[in-house]
Amino acid sequence: MADEKIPVYRWELTEEELGIRVTVRRLLIYDISTTRAEGTILCRDNIEGRNFEDHWAADSRDGQWVVKCVRDKSGPFDEKLGEPLFTGAININGWIKVFIAKRIVHHLQTGETQNVIPLYTGKVGVCPGDCQCREVGAFGSTSPPRLWRDLMDGYEHPANCFSCSCGRHWFFSAEDERFYFVADDEAWEELTTHDGQSRYWLGFQYDALYLSQTLRKRGLIPLG
Repeated sequence: MADEKIPVYRWELTEEELGIRVTVRRLLIYDISTTRAEGTILCRDNIEGRNFEDHWAADSRDGQWVVKCVRDKSGPFDEKLGEPLFTGAININGWIKVFIAKRIVHHLQTGETQNVIPLYTGKVGVCPGDCQCREVGAFGSTSPPRLWRDLMDGYEHPANCFSCSCGRHWFFSAEDERFYFVADDEAWEELTTHDGQSRYWLGFQYDALYLSQTLRKRGLIPLG
């Protein structure tokens, strides 16, 4: 299977954490039939702070997809089973296999060729006029002097992203009905690139918004 082949299915939604150690970032299926599938999976080892990508193959047996890592013995290897592992943590290795099997079933059942977060193609406008951070920060905790649509009316912006004239950035959480100050430049780039969504998990520290991977780098998220 050549890397330059065009995948028949791509999964690249918000990364999915499998326990605290491994996060799935991307899954590709290159070849698939009702009985056989092949592809690659990109994961991140949160403890070692590195990405790893492996080829995989799967066979359908008695209605179940049996997934194996396809690699030589240069990485983690189970001598008892006689097969390479995606990661040395046996339980997480099993979770990766389950994740792959679920995406295979999803593709076969729906016919979808991709599950990805769309890119934002518009402008990232800045709210004109005076600084609105005091009002934005009070939104949801007190009676807001202006509604969300009033703040955002009149200029183009990614969904739920507010860029103040003072240079600060805010993200409106529809679930919490409040704004969060975006203190992480990488988080702001994710949100504005993907129209108010992020491929990576978001975390909070002192009511400010960060990428979880940024908090991990700073030692603010325990890894067990």
